[in-house]
Amino acid sequence: MPIIQLLWKYRNLVAIATFFILWLGQIAYTNHLSGKLAEADAECVKRINKVNDAYQSALDAWKTKVFIVENELETERNNIKIQFRDIKHETQKIITERVYTECKLDDAGMSNAETARIAANTRKPNDTL
Repeated sequence: MPIIQLLWKYRNLVAIATFFILWLGQIAYTNHLSGKLAEADAECVKRINKVNDAYQSALDAWKTKVFIVENELETERNNIKIQFRDIKHETQKIITERVYTECKLDDAGMSNAETARIAANTRKPNDTL
């Protein structure tokens, strides 16, 4: 029992030494875990970059397709506008009935016009000129 008495005599130093050894063990274990954490973090970064590259390439391909479709759509819109513009310029105004706003005929001209009107209205449909 002399060892127990010796330990009891220096119990403060034994407690400090025990806590110091435990503290060193905890630091070593923490360093070990931080190394594993760094490795796991590097592996996660690799996986994330791999997935991001795949998504980025798919997104770039999609953007390229959208750009091509937008260009085709814009070309089609321009063609439609040109066709509409051509049709708009090719239409012509057809006048079905003449409207006289001023009559500058003298008395002899009025007489001739009235005679022509009467002759046109009295002609039979089967008559030939």
